[in-house]
Amino acid sequence: MQIITGLTMTDWDDFEDVMMNGTAQQKANWKCWMERYLTGCVVCQPCRGPDPF
Repeated sequence: MQIITGLTMTDWDDFEDVMMNGTAQQKANWKCWMERYLTGCVVCQPCRGPDPF
């Protein structure tokens, strides 16, 4: 099953886990990438870490 943004439920579960248990750096990276996927932003500043999805 895919969410409209192309992310899977597993991606969402992993995102929630990082938001609850991750380091500040992990949270910032995952949040940045999630926002890019949800908004479809292609002109935003790049996220600082690798795409976790």
